[in-house]
Amino acid sequence: MTSAHNEVSGSKSFPAEGDANGQAAVLLVESLIHALVARAIITAADAVEVIEVAFDVIEEMSAEEGDRTPAMDRSLAVLSAIHKSLKIDTDSSEAN
Repeated sequence: MTSAHNEVSGSKSFPAEGDANGQAAVLLVESLIHALVARAIITAADAVEVIEVAFDVIEEMSAEEGDRTPAMDRSLAVLSAIHKSLKIDTDSSEAN
């Protein structure tokens, strides 16, 4: 296992409840994003921007529906956790 895998597998990006497919998908996407950053295919700042766009889309959907559902709140929590882990990468890369 790579160190990136170890970091992600210990992550709290997805809530304990939820279906196995959803949890696997979140873990896969988060792992992929971290791998792209680690291989310098995209920057950590680019990865943060991707998460921010996804966050904005959910917020816009919520505004259009006039109501934020528990599922949207869980999605935002997942994105926030991934965003936080990527911001750590961004902050450490800016320090170097």
